[in-house]
Order: sequence, then C-alpha cells, then structure tokens
Amino acid sequence: MATRNQQEQGSGFAQGFLLGSLIGGMIALWFTPKSGKQWQTYLFKQWAKLQKQANRKSNQLYHDAQELTNQTLKKAEQLQQDGLTYVQEQGEQLQEQLGTAKTKIKQMAS
Repeated sequence: MATRNQQEQGSGFAQGFLLGSLIGGMIALWFTPKSGKQWQTYLFKQWAKLQKQANRKSNQLYHDAQELTNQTLKKAEQLQQDGLTYVQEQGEQLQEQLGTAKTKIKQMAS
C-alpha cells in the first residue's frame, strides 16, 4: 500500500504528465504542416488516448480507495473487538476484587 506522500507524488506526476502531453501536442500542432483532415484524425486519436489514460487512472484510484476503505473498516472492527475484550477483562477483574473485598469485610465483621 502506498503512503499518502507517495500517492501525492504519483498524482502530481500524472498531472504533470498530462499537462506535458497537452503542451507537447499543442507545440506539435503549431510546427507540423498537416491538412485539416489529418489534424482532425490526429486530434481525435490523441483525445481517445487521453480518455483511455484518464479512465485507467480513475479506475485505479477507485480500486485503491475501495481497498483503503476495506482495510480501514477491518482495522476499526478489530479495534472495537479489542476494546470490548479489554472492558470485559477489566469488569471481571473488578468483580473478583469486589468479591475479595466483600469476603474480607465479612471476616472483619465476624
């Protein structure tokens, strides 16, 4: 599992990559002589490529979020169970101590 810092770096990398791709595409458009139909085909292919990349990244982020949510829920359930176990153990110890105290009080009273 990636840490938050690694995720932020990955997100920053993806954003930089996307921005660089767009700028590179615009520069290519500016300096490459092509006909209108060639430009349309080229732009359509580039747009389709960017959509696929965005969909893959979106799906990966969704999967990662689900995984983190499941891990968090499991950890919360475990902590809840640990807390209940601790409270029960403490209650049992208090009952034992109370029983011991009652016995000593009865012995002192007799």
